[in-house]
Amino acid sequence: MAEAERTEKFMDSAGRVLGERGAQQLHDLLSRCRTLPGVGSLIKATTPQAASAARSMHREAAGTAG
Repeated sequence: MAEAERTEKFMDSAGRVLGERGAQQLHDLLSRCRTLPGVGSLIKATTPQAASAARSMHREAAGTAG
């Protein structure tokens, strides 16, 4: 499987749980996991509640609902 195919499959699968933004953030962290100072940010990025809370806060800041 080519890199682009793996990325597309990851984004599709992770996006169902984390949303597009959360999946992209997790993918970015995974691509540089060897250089991260710890696993805390990586673990946090896998939590759907954290991704959902971040989206809610963003919507509230933008003044939109839902």
